[in-house]
Amino acid sequence: MKKITGIFHQESIEAFEDLHLPCEVMIEVEPRCNFNCQFCFNKVSFAKRGRNIKSFSTSYVKKIISGIVKAGIGIVRFTGGEPMLRKDIFELMKYAKKKGLEVRLNTNGSLITPAVAGKLNEIVDNVLLPIESYDNKKESQLTGHKDSLSQKIKAIKLLKKNKVPIVRVGTVALKKNILNLERFAKFIFSLPIDEWELYRPISGKDKTKIINRKDVNLLVDKLIKIKKKTGKTVFIANALPFCAANDLNKINSVSTGALYDDGHSRIVVDPRGFVKPHYFLDKNIGSPFDILRAWNHPFMKKMRNLEYLPKECASCRFKFKCRGGSRYEAKTAFGSYYTPDPLAQPKKRSII
Repeated sequence: MKKITGIFHQESIEAFEDLHLPCEVMIEVEPRCNFNCQFCFNKVSFAKRGRNIKSFSTSYVKKIISGIVKAGIGIVRFTGGEPMLRKDIFELMKYAKKKGLEVRLNTNGSLITPAVAGKLNEIVDNVLLPIESYDNKKESQLTGHKDSLSQKIKAIKLLKKNKVPIVRVGTVALKKNILNLERFAKFIFSLPIDEWELYRPISGKDKTKIINRKDVNLLVDKLIKIKKKTGKTVFIANALPFCAANDLNKINSVSTGALYDDGHSRIVVDPRGFVKPHYFLDKNIGSPFDILRAWNHPFMKKMRNLEYLPKECASCRFKFKCRGGSRYEAKTAFGSYYTPDPLAQPKKRSII
């Protein structure tokens, strides 16, 4: 299957409409983490009651990888927790690479030394690191780890020095970050990165993380200006209803819609051995040794066929990209996957 990478535009949505395979499998290979980030997805999933979960054995992970290859899927992502805490992480990544997979890594960067970066050079194609603030003190507060920002900056420089092909930074679009986005962008693009992606805060039941439509409009307008001024790749990477913005065409130009979320194109294996539609969508849909069967679980088929799309969204021309926003946020807010995303504006869903 053709690999699907980069930011998604309206004209490329067809690649998802009949997706018979996930484009990527994300394996949460390590439940432990040396950080305690306030926005960690693990806390609404496998780590709700702590991280006292036994890590997968080397042979267990290799069996999952072999199944991914056999299924014809092209990308595997090693994530966690913090995957670099595993003593066998290089062995696992090399195994995946030798099997012909594109290897991706999510890491907080704290364990990336010159020696580690040198090893990653030949086995990792794409690395994602989170940065939540341009202030070292604030970043340490958000991550629960001293000097976390300086460690991430060092890691990014080491990765690019050692010619890791793609190095990305991800940032949660908190209200404060949106207000200071220009300053944040100046800092981020002073680093040798390839892409910067922003995430709508996944609030769950935590109302302190919620952003409103005013915040969304400000974020969209600022992203458009930053892209125009810098020529850099920056976008909203998770599900956000397009009708949360005043101009649907504007948000379409800086958003991937819901294509990465809710099981539309990817699938997750978590440390309990659960297969899930997404990091925070805590629904066990099958066995990690039979990814295709999990991918074809009735819930996944209904999600990909847009059967959970709210009826208010049916006439919107952006429905195949926006997909009604986050089904997880809808379920959390209103108790049903069929309900509108809490940020949606009913009167704007049919704009063409």
